[in-house]
Amino acid sequence: MRRTLIALALSLLIGVADGFAFESAQTPEPVPAVKVIDGAVVIDNPTSETVEVTVYAITGSVVRNERLDANSEERFELPSGYYIVKVGKLSKRVAVR
Repeated sequence: MRRTLIALALSLLIGVADGFAFESAQTPEPVPAVKVIDGAVVIDNPTSETVEVTVYAITGSVVRNERLDANSEERFELPSGYYIVKVGKLSKRVAVR
């Protein structure tokens, strides 16, 4: 009896019970991605929510301010320079050449 309880406790600790592996109940939430492709800033929003996108010049002035729909991608053609792109809570520095 004691061995059975120990075996059951160990199987629960390692995530296996009755021959089946437990899977994580939560999957990571996708996050927006900011890339520079062919001299343009490309923003991919794989989330299920609309996000606000703000592009700042390195001087701090706002260059673009738009809303990006859920599960969509947007391409911003910008002059060469350094920018800070804010997508929802994500902020990223990029260089457009």
